[in-house]
Amino acid sequence: MNTLGLSLQKLNLLQSIELNFACCENITDKSLDTLGADLRDLSSLRSLNLDFTMCRKITDQGLDILGGDLQMLTSLQSLSLNFSDCAEITDKSLDTLGEDLRNLCCLKSLQIKFERCPNITDQGLRIFGRDLQKLSFLRLIDINFTECEITDDGFMIFISCLQRLSLLESITLDFSSCQDISNEDLSYLREKLHMLRFLRFIALGSERQTWFRHGFPKYSLEERFKVYYK
Repeated sequence: MNTLGLSLQKLNLLQSIELNFACCENITDKSLDTLGADLRDLSSLRSLNLDFTMCRKITDQGLDILGGDLQMLTSLQSLSLNFSDCAEITDKSLDTLGEDLRNLCCLKSLQIKFERCPNITDQGLRIFGRDLQKLSFLRLIDINFTECEITDDGFMIFISCLQRLSLLESITLDFSSCQDISNEDLSYLREKLHMLRFLRFIALGSERQTWFRHGFPKYSLEERFKVYYK
């Protein structure tokens, strides 16, 4: 990570970075501290993609430090963060990350993945949603909370927060295997996000598929909405 940092310091005019650390067992909170310190000075950066899938030593502390550095990238327009299968991450990370993202006033595209993080619950989702609604320039959101402990309450509040983003055009939501999300939630989703140009919702079960398809007018489903079921 130190070698990478030295390289980044010499490339201070970079506008796009994609780094994949998936399955790197030696990535720790200290690694995120080092990486964040090197990224924060890249003032020309417009797009950043970081993948930490299955980096199981990462905890809330590391994500808190990284988020504090990322908030310095005020020219950033596109951000993708993947912490899937990082089981030590909890609601606290969503809280601190949301606060940091509020400072990215130029952000137009956001992709966040916390698949199979069992310590993420409604509480974290609610707080994260309330922070996201401050990102007034957002046009695209891709959120993945597969197999997290999400229920009706957290889902509905999160959707109501997204509704307040007036420029939002496209949403991808993956709540696969969140067993406590019901048909009532899907009705709420349809009601609140009808203004979108594109909605991709990934859920679970054939019964839900039938209900959701009948819930949208035919033209809307074909032209604006895509629904997937695992």
